[in-house]
Amino acid sequence: MPVGEEVPGGSIGPEAAIESAKSMIGALFGLMLIRHVVVVDDEWASSLDVEVVFARLATIVAEGKQELLREVKQFDGLKLDQPREIWDSQLRGIWEHLSNEEKAEVWKQLQIDPGEISKPSWTTLEELLGSHDLAILSLQDWRLRSKDLLLEA
Repeated sequence: MPVGEEVPGGSIGPEAAIESAKSMIGALFGLMLIRHVVVVDDEWASSLDVEVVFARLATIVAEGKQELLREVKQFDGLKLDQPREIWDSQLRGIWEHLSNEEKAEVWKQLQIDPGEISKPSWTTLEELLGSHDLAILSLQDWRLRSKDLLLEA
């Protein structure tokens, strides 16, 4: 049921819509005996997520708090003392090669609060699928793990 759609008691809010969707997905997957879900998409959430990280890095640089980046091993070699356009390009190059797990770790290390900004789009799918085993992979990750995942199924 779409958010805002009229229901007998009024309209459905976002939380109720998510719970309704989770319930329907759970019932459908139960009927179809689906226990594992694998999503493969190199473009999944990349543009949104990198923009959020870019904004956080710009804030860190503007506030002179580059020491926060020492914890982010994925950004070794990122040259924030260069013009912004250069490190923007470097960041985008690094970001496209990170797995979703590594991207989530970067968000954590940069202290990005998902409550203050839009969550990465892949977290919405994770929320909807709830207890189902979900793997969201880049094409590169799929190529590395596909045989093992198919054998586990």
